[in-house]
Amino acid sequence: MDIATEAELLKYQLLMGMVDGKDVSGWAQNKIASDDDFPDLIYDLSLSVEKGESETSRLLSLLGTKSERSEVIFILFKKLLELASKSFDEARKVASYLFSLGALYVEINGVNITFFNDAFQESELGFFSKEETQKELVTYLASCIESGINSVDTGAIKKTD
Repeated sequence: MDIATEAELLKYQLLMGMVDGKDVSGWAQNKIASDDDFPDLIYDLSLSVEKGESETSRLLSLLGTKSERSEVIFILFKKLLELASKSFDEARKVASYLFSLGALYVEINGVNITFFNDAFQESELGFFSKEETQKELVTYLASCIESGINSVDTGAIKKTD
């Protein structure tokens, strides 16, 4: 994975709460330690934890400008599927991550991605089976991966206005 794609993936994970500024700073420090040829923005990212998450996100956006959005979403959904498959609690976290991602994308592969957050809340209240709710989320993520979520241009990923 190239550095632009990694940066864009980290930006989404930061937005969703999967990582924090310290994680991003550590990633940047590892890049500096392992490579003599890195963009100047990597150095800025290694120090960004002191500047806050909005600055970290801005720097990641600048570094990730040459990434392919659909590839990043595809990689992200593979990670989410892996987590959601582990347990109900992990799937609940994934639903929360998708809710946060809803700030950028209202719909992915024809489904409003914020829906799952409500579904998990209702299953915790006993309105739905926890197992069925987890299974629905896993099935959705798997179908997105199988269909490729591979193009913003085809309308598979709809941005929030």
